[in-house]
Amino acid sequence: MSILVLYGTQLADTPEDAKVAMKILSEEGLLELPGDSARAEFLKNTLDESATEILRTALKEDIYTFSHVPNLTDENFAGNTSGVAMEFKLMGLEMITKTKEANYKRGLRQRIAIFAHYLGMKQIALESHSIVPQFSRGLPKNLLEISQIVNNLEGKVTNRQLISLLPFVEDPDAELEALEEEKKKNMEDMPMFNQDNTKPEDEVEDEESGVLGEEESQSDLPADGQGRKAGRQVR
Repeated sequence: MSILVLYGTQLADTPEDAKVAMKILSEEGLLELPGDSARAEFLKNTLDESATEILRTALKEDIYTFSHVPNLTDENFAGNTSGVAMEFKLMGLEMITKTKEANYKRGLRQRIAIFAHYLGMKQIALESHSIVPQFSRGLPKNLLEISQIVNNLEGKVTNRQLISLLPFVEDPDAELEALEEEKKKNMEDMPMFNQDNTKPEDEVEDEESGVLGEEESQSDLPADGQGRKAGRQVR
C-alpha cells in the first residue's frame, strides 16, 4: 500500500474539501499543484533484497525439513557420497514412502478381495491372496556396489536371492530359468567346437589297424630275407 505525500501545498483547506479532492483524484487520476516548489510523491516501503532472500531461503529449508523430503538440487546433497550415506539422507523420505505404500497396498487388497468375491458369484474361482502387489522405487541405484555385494555373497545365499538384488531384473524366477537354459545350450554347443580337434572313432580304429599291419609286415621281412640269403649260399 502506498501513501500520497504533498510537499509545499495542501490538498484542500477544509476536511470536506479534501474529501472531494481525494474523490476527484481517485476518479480522474489528475492532481494540480500551485507554484513550482510544490510536489507530490508516493511514500512506500523500500524492499530490502538481502533480508527477503534470507527469509525465502529459511522458508525453503523449513519446508524441506518439516516434510522430510531432501532437496535434490542442493549442492551438498549428492557429491561423492556412498550408497549408505545416500540412504541415510533419504531415510525420512523412505519412511514416508513405506507408510503410503502400506496404505495403498491395503486398499488394493480390499479391491482384489471384492473383485474375487464378484468372480465367485459368477462361478469363477480366484484366490485373492495369490495376487501380491509389488512396488518399485524410482531412485537411482549404485550398480557397481550392488554387483560387488552379489559377488561377495555368491555361494552363501541362493542364486534367486542374489538375482533379486539386481534392480533391473523384474522376475528373478524367469531370469533363473533363462540362465539355466543358456547354460544347457552352451554345454550342448561345446562338442561342436571340439570336433575339429578330435578324430572320429572309425578313423582312429583304421589308423591303429594300419599301424599294426605295418608292424607285422616289417617283422616278417627280415626272416624272409635271411631265408633267401641262406638259399643263395647253399647254391
